[in-house]
Amino acid sequence: MMIAAQPEKWVENYADYLFSLSMLKINKREEAEDMVQEVFMAAYKNVDQFKGESTEKTWLTAILKNKIIDYYRRNKHEKSFTEYLHQTQSSFENHFFDNSNYGRWIQKITPNYISNNADLNILSADFKLAMDQCLGNLPLKIKQVFMAKYLDDTESKDICQQFEISDSNYWVIIFRAKTLLRTCLEKSEIL
Repeated sequence: MMIAAQPEKWVENYADYLFSLSMLKINKREEAEDMVQEVFMAAYKNVDQFKGESTEKTWLTAILKNKIIDYYRRNKHEKSFTEYLHQTQSSFENHFFDNSNYGRWIQKITPNYISNNADLNILSADFKLAMDQCLGNLPLKIKQVFMAKYLDDTESKDICQQFEISDSNYWVIIFRAKTLLRTCLEKSEIL
């Protein structure tokens, strides 16, 4: 059964969802709002291309993902990932690893409440709030790659191609994201 598009209901039904998704990806309120408007305009112009084989929400989300990719391609004037990783390497290592002890974890970085009770916390509303805050605190370059992998379920080869990074840079970025999120969650006052 094919579903007919209902553009008159898009704002009411999908604006909040698309805005939340856009904020997660871009982290700039005005640009996220503009992005949602662009999605609605593009969808309205191409409403005849909606075949009804998926839901409107899925179709609009796909348009948003393409708009976000275009956004980051337009903003290539930012430092490359390789340059960013190189410039932040020593500060990252000094914060988490003890170079005088063969690069092992600094002793104060140990499992705590979150690590010990992960299954219970992941299901809680407090954890979701803390995770959203911690994701918002990630450096934008790291956040983009992390979200593509874990929230969008994008394949690593596609992420490398999309962000024009090497396989080794990809794994460094994922490692840093996990480490920064873990530290942020462990320090969260919400949990």
